[in-house]
Formats: sequence, structure tokens, C-alpha cells
Amino acid sequence: MANPKNICWLLVLFCLGWGSSAFAQQVPAAPLAASRPALTRADTVAALHELFQTKRKSSGVALAAAPVALVVTVATVGLYAVSQIDNNPSSSPFPVVVIMAGLGGTVALLSRYVRYTKGNEAEIVNKYERTHRLAGWVTRNMAQQKLLKP
Repeated sequence: MANPKNICWLLVLFCLGWGSSAFAQQVPAAPLAASRPALTRADTVAALHELFQTKRKSSGVALAAAPVALVVTVATVGLYAVSQIDNNPSSSPFPVVVIMAGLGGTVALLSRYVRYTKGNEAEIVNKYERTHRLAGWVTRNMAQQKLLKP
């Protein structure tokens, strides 16, 4: 009589062998590169202008949120200083965490705003026209913008 353990192993091997035919399927051929129109310098510059304009529209929120984060940070510093002056200072790390997060948030929000100014846009376009290369973050942002479009 066959051992049930051996039957299980045979069944597993049979299933693996049966599924291996799926690995033999061929991948459909990729569309030819010639079917897509080649991008020109003017196309890239227009895409750069569109990217910066789109990001500038959304960075207004970051510019408005930066002073709020800074006020919260300054208020926390003040409260922390007052609590340290009292007879029983707090040993809670919460104010320090809020201060660090507020400063980091303020810097991040302002850097997002500064990155997409018209002056930076002109600098990136001029550099592209000289070198025909884009910075990595510009290429990533342009790719993300293209993915979001229908």
C-alpha cells in the first residue's frame, strides 16, 4: 500500500510539472519604437514649462502652510521654555519632537515653494538647452505628470 506522504509529494510534483507549460508562453512583441514620435527640444521645453506651472499652482498651499508650521514651532518653544522655568520641569520628549517636526516641516514646505519659482524654471530650461540633459528630479516629476494625464 502506498504511503500517504509519498502520494502528497507525487501530487505536488504533478502540479508543478503541469504548471510549467505556462512558463513556456512567449511574451508578445513590444511595439516598435518608430511608431512613437520622437520628442524634440521644443516638446521637452514645453513640458518643462507645463510642469513648473502646474507645480507653482499647487505650491501656493505650501507657502501658506509654512508660516503656520513656524508659528506652531515658536509657540511650542515658548511653552517649553515656560515649563522649564517652573519648579517642576517636564521631562516629556513631546515638545522637542514638535519643535523638530515643525522646523523640518517649515524647511520642507519652503523648499517645495522655492524649487518651482520662475527663476529656477529659467535656469533649468537654460541648462537643458546647453547640455540637453535634465536633472533627475525634473525627469521623475515629468514622468509622474505624464502618468497622471489620460
